[in-house]
Amino acid sequence: MNNPGRRRGVITAVLQDTIMCFALGQVIAWFGSTGLSAYDGPGGRRLGWAAAFAVVGWIPVSIYFILVHPAWSYAYAVPDGALNGSLIALALIAQFCVLMFGYFWAGDLLRQGSIPAALLLLLAGGVAYLLALTIPWEVLGRIGTYEEFQAGEAKVLWRSVRLFFELGLSGVWVIFWLIFTRRRITGA
Repeated sequence: MNNPGRRRGVITAVLQDTIMCFALGQVIAWFGSTGLSAYDGPGGRRLGWAAAFAVVGWIPVSIYFILVHPAWSYAYAVPDGALNGSLIALALIAQFCVLMFGYFWAGDLLRQGSIPAALLLLLAGGVAYLLALTIPWEVLGRIGTYEEFQAGEAKVLWRSVRLFFELGLSGVWVIFWLIFTRRRITGA
């Protein structure tokens, strides 16, 4: 069997999640843009809720998958024993920063009234995420330990009911917090 884990430059699920954070930050900026004439930029209350979403809505999901499925989260590029707290913290800090960067960039475009540019930015984030999901599918489409993957014994992803359940549950969690954040920002 061809062993994709030995290739250089594989995109990890952690990197994929970081790209997703860029799009999530933009979505939160759009929450505050319901009345564009009154939209004063991304600061203040919106900023607090964007940061709260990152810490409560996103980071716990990322921590869960890094701790429970470390080999999959790092696309089998890091042996299970080599994963340490610094590597985990670096991934989480990067995700938080990228989410906030997406939030500020989209928020600034919306404040300036550049809705087409903000839409293109959101589209670019979505396309980047889809590419990060599909290009390394031969790696991300398998689940197992680092050793199982290196030996070609990691099972096909869709045979892992547990992982699909965990992904579904985490999706519900993130969507719940997005809706909660939107309601707090818009007052709806």
